[in-house]
Amino acid sequence: MRRWIRDLHLYLGLLCIPYVVVFSVSSILLTHRVQLASTTEWQREIAPPVALDDRARAAAALAALGLSGHLKVSRENRDATAPLRFRASRPGRSYQIELHPVGLARVRETSWGLLGIIRELHGPPGRKDSLWALSWTLYTELTTAVLLFAVASGVWMALPLRGPRAIGIWAGGFGLVVVLAIAIW
Repeated sequence: MRRWIRDLHLYLGLLCIPYVVVFSVSSILLTHRVQLASTTEWQREIAPPVALDDRARAAAALAALGLSGHLKVSRENRDATAPLRFRASRPGRSYQIELHPVGLARVRETSWGLLGIIRELHGPPGRKDSLWALSWTLYTELTTAVLLFAVASGVWMALPLRGPRAIGIWAGGFGLVVVLAIAIW
């Protein structure tokens, strides 16, 4: 039984390594507010989308521009001659788009690159319709359960140890907790 728990502790712990690394790097990026964004602005003429509501017009304009992302359409009252303003975002990139009724689309594109993608993986996903976000959420839940099991099984395996080895394991574990607490604080 002890060997089975040890093997489960080891291999499930290995399953968690990618998540812990990504979560650690994104924590550093959020804590230190690392911003490596580049912004470009461009415009393009497209056929004015014919739709009844603003969300459908924004989705058609996004497709006509060859862009993809999660839409956020502002809910401001506007007349038919005012431009439609909306945002689209995907991991590592976001777009602010102003669509004029004549079909002129002005786009402000911001790219954060790989660091932006990692930063976005830190928190709960804002895109509930994304398969990637759903799978990352499930991986988060699995990792949390496995890490709790790893802590409990590690303590259970270390309890019967005696002598200098036990002192080293307990002191190392306590020291690691103190260092992590100081780093978080």
